[in-house]
Amino acid sequence: MRRIIKPLMATCLSVAASVVSFAVAAEEACDAACLAARKAQDPLAPVTAVFTDNTFTFDNSGGNQTANYQIQPVYSIDFGETGHLILRGVINYNSVPSTPSDITGFSDTILQAFWVPNTKLGPLSIGFGPQVSVQTRENPALAGLGDGLGLAAVAFGFAGDLSYGGIIGHIRGENDVNVTTIQPIVFYNTEFLGGSYFGYNNTIAYNDAAPSGSQWTVPIGLTAGKTWAQPNGGAIDFNIGYYYLVEAAAGANKQQFKFGLSYIFP
Repeated sequence: MRRIIKPLMATCLSVAASVVSFAVAAEEACDAACLAARKAQDPLAPVTAVFTDNTFTFDNSGGNQTANYQIQPVYSIDFGETGHLILRGVINYNSVPSTPSDITGFSDTILQAFWVPNTKLGPLSIGFGPQVSVQTRENPALAGLGDGLGLAAVAFGFAGDLSYGGIIGHIRGENDVNVTTIQPIVFYNTEFLGGSYFGYNNTIAYNDAAPSGSQWTVPIGLTAGKTWAQPNGGAIDFNIGYYYLVEAAAGANKQQFKFGLSYIFP
């Protein structure tokens, strides 16, 4: 037994040392473009920024197209050795088909607060806190979640060129609103052009109040983007993506085109 255990322990120690060396080397190799990309991809990064996330949903005929434009201002408050607090707003501006013309305007707004302790969960930074939905719609046809309250949790980390993690949240409110969202975020950062990346970043949703068979929204696809580090220490990020909804409400459009243009302040 000892003849087996000793070589096994030596192998495990060797692998662990290799992983540590790889992580250190990857950290040292992270230049300005790499650091800027990490700030853009990490929902727990202590930044002040304005992110956008815009989605067009359509079908093959080109009819019944909907649009959702999101402006997400982010402000971080540093609490020194204990951690930092991230305040984020999600302002929605929608366009939905109607007769004789499409209806456009502001939908409901979501406010989030994530407490991010300096203590990590293994390789992952974690954050958690409340989220509030506020009815700010300009037209009943632009309805979002209405007035509601819930919780959200975030985990995110890096391993060499890989950024990975996600956000899970739940909001319950008026008119039987009972929605759970899961947002996986996985990016592979490439050396091509510096700061470029590709991966998955979209929201899977479960609406408990929806009719049976229409409760899940599950997009499958790919996002690609690039982050430009600025001389003043800020950063600009642009990304585009295409997703197909393998699960959606009955009669809903099944294809999505997404794009985002964001600025991170110095």
